[in-house]
Amino acid sequence: MHNFTIALQALVAASIFFVWVVRYANIVEEFKQYKLPAWLRDLVGILKLTFAFLLLVGIERGPFAVVGGVGIAILMAAAQACTGAATFHTDIVEADYAADWAIFHHCGNMPTSLAHPAYKPGLKPIRETAGPGAYGPAIQATMKPGPVTVANLVNGRYELRLCALHGEVLPEHMGLTGSGAKIAFPFSLRQALEKIGNEGYGHHFVLIQGHIGPSLEAWCELAGMRYTGIY
Repeated sequence: MHNFTIALQALVAASIFFVWVVRYANIVEEFKQYKLPAWLRDLVGILKLTFAFLLLVGIERGPFAVVGGVGIAILMAAAQACTGAATFHTDIVEADYAADWAIFHHCGNMPTSLAHPAYKPGLKPIRETAGPGAYGPAIQATMKPGPVTVANLVNGRYELRLCALHGEVLPEHMGLTGSGAKIAFPFSLRQALEKIGNEGYGHHFVLIQGHIGPSLEAWCELAGMRYTGIY
């Protein structure tokens, strides 16, 4: 058990070093996306690296490990409180391969915090063509414009795989029954969907505000997961 604890301390410390030193350029971009000041980014980096060092020192001196572990946990909780954003789970219902845009839609699970401020969300009945057993209200809303990451996570027999596409939510009202977003892509949408389809990804996607593909790739590397990024 002692050896396992030591291994975890070393793994956490190495992960923090990898993200905040090797992948520091991604950290800079993330703080810009969340409109957080540079001084806060630098302060968080100094604290995290310090706590990671204390974890390593704590391999021989236990109290230092406690301080390092508690400090990292507090910083992670604070980061979630400051930057945690809702996500929108969707399917593609329409695509224009000539113009490289697609409409992502679901029956009404968009968090209201993601709704376009110019279009007030409302409750609408689920359309009759949704299928047998589908009934009740749906949230009708249009996603607010801005950069977005379209992510897809699937599990295979022996592995998890993650893909991410960068796009831009357009400021176009969606008159759908349910929630929707029209997203333009800076690459061939046809080729991108063919690629991820051939790699076994499913038809459910998660829309995440901001372009966070490089960060997702970094975590996949740490976790030993297969990653496909199309930007």
